[in-house]
Amino acid sequence: MARPSATIVALVGFGPPPSSWGRNVDPILLAPAQAFAARVKANFAAPVRAQPEDQLKAPILELIQACGPLFGRTVEARTEAHVEGLGARPR
Repeated sequence: MARPSATIVALVGFGPPPSSWGRNVDPILLAPAQAFAARVKANFAAPVRAQPEDQLKAPILELIQACGPLFGRTVEARTEAHVEGLGARPR
């Protein structure tokens, strides 16, 4: 299995222990990564019961949209995608 990149490790949290998280994030991604982490932490700390994947949708969209301009890209993200001809969402 390939080793995950330092950015993925820092954002998702697998790999090195928590004491090293954040030290391997490329400086250009640090502010978006910190904003993402704060938003996810706030969503999961809320006393309202909700599906975990729903708590990640908005923060992930914001993270992707914040990172696009850092690399000279315009980003348009969707939380769900429909495939023409299938009549259903992909799983």
